[in-house]
Amino acid sequence: HALAAITFQGKTESNSMTVKIGGIDFCNLRTSGTFTFPTSSTTSGDTDNHVDCFSNQGTAGTLSAGVASEGVSLNSTGYTAISATDGAMMLIPQTATPWTRATAATAAGQTGTYLVIHCHLRYNNHDFAGSESTYGDIYVPYGENFEAGKHYTVSLDFGVGYGEDGKTQQVEVTLSAKITPWTDEVDTPTKPLYPN
Repeated sequence: HALAAITFQGKTESNSMTVKIGGIDFCNLRTSGTFTFPTSSTTSGDTDNHVDCFSNQGTAGTLSAGVASEGVSLNSTGYTAISATDGAMMLIPQTATPWTRATAATAAGQTGTYLVIHCHLRYNNHDFAGSESTYGDIYVPYGENFEAGKHYTVSLDFGVGYGEDGKTQQVEVTLSAKITPWTDEVDTPTKPLYPN
């Protein structure tokens, strides 16, 4: 397949923490382009990953994940699927560089890529993001070399850390990505994308 697929799952690091996910946005990605089949077979270079097959790429934009249900609740016993069965983010092959605070201190000033997690996060009876009736936003820098025909399963781990004073609690979200061939189950396509 000419595109990459991304799905999300998550869990908490403590049974004293509750997290309800309302949605996830992936910001500052190239979200459009014109795909042209190559006229000859190739086995090397970016064309093999379809990067060179996309022209007229639009400006950086935002993709939103299709969540499994309104308000996906996470727990500490194992990962819960956040993305709907048919809710994978689909994006053109690209290298996404995560934001850094050295580039800009706020999300609005960033050119790097990041996730915005819309959620209600509560720990020890204290709301860190959102409330019972509204979702708050947590920003997580994330970048990757997204390759065509690959399925990226992004695992989000919600925990609580401490500030510089060693006392002030702060939300910590760590992530890891498992990369597998993309299939309808999400199998490697049997029909080659390039003519022989």
